[in-house]
Amino acid sequence: MRDTKPDKYEEIVKKPLLNTNFRPKADPEDPEKAQKIFQANPTFGKLGFTSYSEDPGDTDAIINAIIENN
Repeated sequence: MRDTKPDKYEEIVKKPLLNTNFRPKADPEDPEKAQKIFQANPTFGKLGFTSYSEDPGDTDAIINAIIENN
């Protein structure tokens, strides 16, 4: 949305996120290993992982990326 509808994005980005599903970009070198989906409710400070990848570091990588970018 940021790329295709920048005006709408600027309006939406100011609103709180409630229960939202995210799909992280897969690692092009190993797309099967990446975390498939996670849920976030930033308004209440909650993250939920509906499934886990075989590499336990994938979940940590998502959490670290969230912390680094906020």
